[in-house]
Amino acid sequence: MVAHAKQAKPGSLRWMDGPLDAEPGEFVADKVHAYGAHYYRMENEFGDQAFGAIVGLLNKEFPEFAVGWNDQALYQHFIKRDTKAAIAALEKAHALSPDDYLIVFNIAKFAALSGDKPKAVAWFTKVIEKSGDEDLSANAKEEIAALEKGES
Repeated sequence: MVAHAKQAKPGSLRWMDGPLDAEPGEFVADKVHAYGAHYYRMENEFGDQAFGAIVGLLNKEFPEFAVGWNDQALYQHFIKRDTKAAIAALEKAHALSPDDYLIVFNIAKFAALSGDKPKAVAWFTKVIEKSGDEDLSANAKEEIAALEKGES
């Protein structure tokens, strides 16, 4: 499926009796991501292993899509307990999608969890100043307040 989608011409593939709602590579990457998310939500060893394998496939075949690197960060932090590797994956995601402020928020959150308060505050501030998302900005403000109180 992956190889076929990567070679397909735009408009040549169909899904559910209709044309794809995105370019073939993006469409398949999104479906692989959704499949991985299913296993991530299982919250058990089998699901964790499946999620890791799916994330590996996603980033091998579609390294140009930020969603895979965001998934890699989840895998590294929550399953492998490697926050530094999670931050590195998020930085790759950010390079691919610099206007995705959920990725920016996640970089800030993981920086806070790793004890890098200045980096966390800088990234949270970027969310507040540039995201335009009131909820995400409010969460970033709460995170900065918690850091200032020493709660994170």
